Amino acid sequence: MSELYEFIGEHQKEFSVSMMCEVFGIARSGFCRYDSGRRSVRSLTDEQLGRKIESIFRHHRRRYGARRIRKQLGREGIVCGLGRVRRLMGARQLEPLRRKGFVPKTTQSAAGTAAFGNLLLDYGPVSAINEVWVGDITYIPLREGWAYLAMLLDLCSRRIIAWNLSGHLRAELVVAVLRSAITLRGKHPGLILHTDQGSQYASGACRRLAASHGIRQSMSRRANCYDNAFMESCFATIKCEMLEDGVFENFEDARVELFDYIEAYYNRERLHSSIGYQTPEAYELARFA
Repeated sequence: MSELYEFIGEHQKEFSVSMMCEVFGIARSGFCRYDSGRRSVRSLTDEQLGRKIESIFRHHRRRYGARRIRKQLGREGIVCGLGRVRRLMGARQLEPLRRKGFVPKTTQSAAGTAAFGNLLLDYGPVSAINEVWVGDITYIPLREGWAYLAMLLDLCSRRIIAWNLSGHLRAELVVAVLRSAITLRGKHPGLILHTDQGSQYASGACRRLAASHGIRQSMSRRANCYDNAFMESCFATIKCEMLEDGVFENFEDARVELFDYIEAYYNRERLHSSIGYQTPEAYELARFA
């Protein structure tokens, strides 16, 4: 309802409030009560609000669009409509980063090895942390060559719980990440580990480690990228917000930048739309502390 009230407030100089309330099927008295509570906020001039919006935009290094900026303003006690945020961003030529196309595929299917079934196909909403972890590997471009980033994400909180950067794609890479996640989060028998059908995740070392901690492995259907869309989306966000179509100078540069982005920003500061525009850390603390 607040979205409608915001829209009416923004357009009341152009159209009759009574007419807009009638069109949207809401009571005029409800809008008036809402409107009176936000007049002090509306008293901010476009110049004042524009400066605040630009400050948030620059702080997040062009990673926030209008929706996230509006949510951040709300967290700071400033209520304004999405249309106004977009208008002021346009006036100041604040253009957020946009996701680019997909880069090389890392999956090396385990020929001759029976894949695990997809346990998430008919799975309901994930309601607890350490209920489902999803993992994958992606290429990270360096000025000369590639590095390989393996990660595990908690599907409930969207927190990146463990990651590792390597110069190879051997099974040791994903085993090291899984071992780190178990060390950090503890043992949770019955937990689902969902990945693609890559040979690294189907390897004996990964299977044994998972089984020894009561972890159930789950794999996407062959050649179906949508089955692990959670990780594809996460990787796309990281590459868009960190690289901006560029490359890292070298392996150490990539590792330092990834640590800063994942540990300091992605998990602790970035608002995530899938968890109600909270940070993964705040989401876990609020729901599961």
